Amino acid sequence: MAANTDSKRSLIQAITARVPSVRDGNGFILTAPFLDACRMVLPVVEKLGAAFKLVEYDISGNIQRLESRIPQDAERYQRLFTIVQDEVVAGTHNDSSSCTKGLLWLKRAMEFITAVMQRMLTEPLHKAVADVYRETLMQYHGFMVSSAFTLAFKFVPSREQFVASLDTSEHDNLDQQVKAFVEAFGPLLKEIHEFMVENNLDDPTKV
Repeated sequence: MAANTDSKRSLIQAITARVPSVRDGNGFILTAPFLDACRMVLPVVEKLGAAFKLVEYDISGNIQRLESRIPQDAERYQRLFTIVQDEVVAGTHNDSSSCTKGLLWLKRAMEFITAVMQRMLTEPLHKAVADVYRETLMQYHGFMVSSAFTLAFKFVPSREQFVASLDTSEHDNLDQQVKAFVEAFGPLLKEIHEFMVENNLDDPTKV
């Protein structure tokens, strides 16, 4: 019966429905379920077209980076923040290839996507993307990277084109679906952000 229910959900609804399983009984964010939820967002990013290939690649790469750490101690690394805490103790958290940096950039990319989804409810998609990029990711990008992103975002599809690319089940009450997604995913990203800030891990260095 559950599988039948899932089959009737739109992609956005399926992501929203997955969010409650991201936390354990004590409210801690679980590594694998969180990464799975982030991975479910990738098809939505893909539907935003070639302009979002850089964002798609960033999200996918950082998911894989964090996933690769789990097998080292599957029981210990059930909880997401433990991976980062162990790197801090080991003094490897500042390495460019660390999971700490991977989580930081995954969080930033997901913040960007959720903000774009929310903003597109009230303004044209191309404007939402440009505005949100300037307010979020751009401050962490050097000249070369920001130029690449700015150029890519000139080819953002219209809202109508984006909606047309979605499954027909997502056309109904799309605004409500997007709002529910943002409200579900937002607190997770906020908690990760606060954890990073409290532990002086919110590295402002540009890439």
